[in-house]
Amino acid sequence: MKLQLYILILFLMSTYVLKSQRLYVEAYEDITLSDGLKIRVHEKWGHSNDANQYYYEPVNLRFSITKNEDPEFSFLAYKDGHDTSGAIMHFLISWGLTKNQLNEAQDSLVQAKGINAKIMGAVLPKVVNAEIGFTIEGKSSLAQILKRALVSVGKTPTMPNTKIAASFQFNKEDAEIFQNALNENGDELKDVSISIPYILNFRKKENNMYCRREHKLQKNIYKLLNQIL
Repeated sequence: MKLQLYILILFLMSTYVLKSQRLYVEAYEDITLSDGLKIRVHEKWGHSNDANQYYYEPVNLRFSITKNEDPEFSFLAYKDGHDTSGAIMHFLISWGLTKNQLNEAQDSLVQAKGINAKIMGAVLPKVVNAEIGFTIEGKSSLAQILKRALVSVGKTPTMPNTKIAASFQFNKEDAEIFQNALNENGDELKDVSISIPYILNFRKKENNMYCRREHKLQKNIYKLLNQIL
């Protein structure tokens, strides 16, 4: 009973947030943070008390990090004597601004729009296919290896800083190839990416008509592992 009530509360909260996020597609501010991350914030439309409220587009796809700021990523090879016989890989992935990034973005917005401007949070996207979680993109051999090794992945995250897990299981040959690529930590890892497609809903300022925009979060494995924006 408690679980059902909790799920109902989450559903009602998410429905309220989605309805309350009525954003102008043309009224936005682009901000570049000191770490190089580029973000776009959209102004909310509505009553006068909604003025100066902004929401940032989904950004900053990344592996989640531990308390020691290491990526929540593991690759474990099985050994048959001295030879690799297979491997498993797990990672947690999320998106959204960190606390420090959000604070810096807020300061930049105030400088651009005035003291009353406020970043309220992230634009909550519509999922293209929640069951997919994410897609693996690339034409390289590593991309093909990851596609066939994928065993399970969580549902696509629609809230910032929500973690989803992914698990992979490699055969002997694929495990050796991927382990070598991880050890070299080079350009090969730049040819395979994690991608999440979204739809963002907006209003047009001149006529209040609804409009939709495709939005994709994508980053290659090299950047994810090395925490490069």
